[in-house]
Amino acid sequence: TQTHNYSPEKIKFLEVSGLQRIILARELSLERIREISKNTNADLEFFVHGALCVSFSGQCYFSQATTGRSANRGECSQSCRVPYDLEDKDGKVIAKNKHLLSLKDLDLSAYLRELLESGVTSFKIEGRLKDVNYVKNITAYYRQKLDAILAGNLQYGRQSSGSTNFTFTPDPERTFSRGYTDYFIKGEDAVDTMASWDTPKSLGKPVAEVIDNNAQYCSLSFYDKLVNGDGICFFDDHNDLRGMFINKLDGNKLFTEYAAHIPAGAILYRNNDLAFEQMLSHDKSARKIQAVISMKQTAEMYVLTVTDEDGIEAEMHFGESVEVAKNQEKAMAQFELQLKKSGDSVFAVTGVSLDVTTMCFLPISQINDLRRTLLNRLCEARIKQYKRPERIRNEVAEVYPAKTLDYRGNVTNALSKEFYEKHGVIHPAEGFELIDDFDGKSIMTTKYCIKQELHACPFVNPGALDDFQEPFYIKDKNRKYKLSFDCNRCEMRILYEG
Repeated sequence: TQTHNYSPEKIKFLEVSGLQRIILARELSLERIREISKNTNADLEFFVHGALCVSFSGQCYFSQATTGRSANRGECSQSCRVPYDLEDKDGKVIAKNKHLLSLKDLDLSAYLRELLESGVTSFKIEGRLKDVNYVKNITAYYRQKLDAILAGNLQYGRQSSGSTNFTFTPDPERTFSRGYTDYFIKGEDAVDTMASWDTPKSLGKPVAEVIDNNAQYCSLSFYDKLVNGDGICFFDDHNDLRGMFINKLDGNKLFTEYAAHIPAGAILYRNNDLAFEQMLSHDKSARKIQAVISMKQTAEMYVLTVTDEDGIEAEMHFGESVEVAKNQEKAMAQFELQLKKSGDSVFAVTGVSLDVTTMCFLPISQINDLRRTLLNRLCEARIKQYKRPERIRNEVAEVYPAKTLDYRGNVTNALSKEFYEKHGVIHPAEGFELIDDFDGKSIMTTKYCIKQELHACPFVNPGALDDFQEPFYIKDKNRKYKLSFDCNRCEMRILYEG
């Protein structure tokens, strides 16, 4: 992820150098992904859902510069989630106390088919610091969408065995989100607002509007059902986000000590859905590999065979000295019932066939032991037949697409330096974590643009910011940072000034 795999040339270099799966930069459009896919045979992975880093991956040094915590080493202090003022050259305020760099969460669930057709073979879902219910909900949502695309489509195949039967209906709006954006997937010209300037926190789903209020309660117009125990939030008269749990609802009246602070016309968002969270907590969904069991009789014994969805088989023999069941019909039913149970194994037995002329009698516990042993043998057979993909190594030193690298090459140890030099880079510079002087250096490079977010892109709405003088700055409590706009490349940089 941190290598910012953006250009076809770099991705081809990585493939020829022996990398088999490449995670594409999240700023890419479908058109660029198609172009890359045509020029590589490597597996391509793409980010489709979750929190967005505003910077190009591997090109954010904001955290390192301000706190000494490197984002490239998993220690990001999330400078993009704090509020800033936006000022012009003369200190004139354009926006005050806004989360200018805080993006909404990514949701590309509507583009899965197009991404597959563009050559993507793996989808990446962000789950850093998320709880288990979030992971259940979001992965289930994408699993169902992918299954619908794969159903009956011979063009694609699964990369793993098994399927999941869910006991709940997934809904991304019912767990953590900052609102959603499709980012640059449709290209630069199709971009709408993608940041959440008012708050970096989870808003959740809009569920009601406040009609009026008094000191005791608010009267609501509902978009969705609310219940006691739900967590809700709203923006107060100062546009600050406030939250609370619902303790009492009576019809359309919400009783709360905060009633007088919730302005009429305010939208209430549910950011903690009690019923949904409880349902997920008790969810028993599980991924299972489908298998069928058959039972046949020979002159000397019975033979149990299990075959899974990949055609892998295992078998076992039993019954050399068992007694014949007195009630044949009951014994048949008992065997079929117990063999269908797969317990906590990775298999789901979807069918049982009994091809016997004389059914034996066995206690239920012994039938269960037979089934467990049979499924364990199938596990062993799957492991035995698995072939680890051969790793292709290229001993020829391919030439890196660039002859020089500055600090943004992230060369912070001897091995990375040796790698780049081997591939033709002349004296690669030390990475940002190893330098002390940040003055004038770009500490963030991003395709997200504050001008565009203000609907002031000079190519679309020229003159929209004529009342302000560049350069622009963002300012927090400690210092201000210069903004640099490369409009031809549709990129924005944040520069550190000592």
